[in-house]
Amino acid sequence: MSRRSKLLITALFLVLLGIPIGYVLYGWNVPEPLRFRVVAHEVEPEVPVPETTHHLRIEVQNTSSVPVYLASGVLFHDKTAAAMYRPWMQLTSLDSEDGLLPEFDGIREPVYIPAHGTWRGRARGRRPNADVVDLSQLTMRYQYASPPRLEILHRYWSACLYLSDSIKQRFDVEFYQRATAPVELSAAQGSVNNAKAP
Repeated sequence: MSRRSKLLITALFLVLLGIPIGYVLYGWNVPEPLRFRVVAHEVEPEVPVPETTHHLRIEVQNTSSVPVYLASGVLFHDKTAAAMYRPWMQLTSLDSEDGLLPEFDGIREPVYIPAHGTWRGRARGRRPNADVVDLSQLTMRYQYASPPRLEILHRYWSACLYLSDSIKQRFDVEFYQRATAPVELSAAQGSVNNAKAP
């Protein structure tokens, strides 16, 4: 084989090797890709308990050019509650079954949201009737991963079945990214919320 042929084969090999590596690097770190918006809010008084159950429909928009998997979303009353991790309720899918503790019904499988796509979920939780719920202050803390990141995570979990604890401790990597975002209100929800404010 001539030297030119060897160089051509080597160059082709490097190009083919670079494609998956470039794909992983491009999608590995996606900073704060999701936006959240309340599109519906209903209340259900608990009788005779002095509490109200709040039902929220939340639209999630992926603003990035990379698809992401939403692994969890925790809703807080405001930024202060988010900083102190005092959660109100969990984001879940529309078709999920209601549990005994609605605040802790979370996303069971990561939800795929395409690039520049949307997904609708719901959240519900109880509050004492005396509490004023200001939807304009809601804050979401969420975990997410891009497809290449999640693929490597799954491979890592599979490999962990055969690795010793000492080796696993050396590869303590945060595969899911975390971010915090304010929850926006749709025009209708904003007017309703302003009307209810004292």
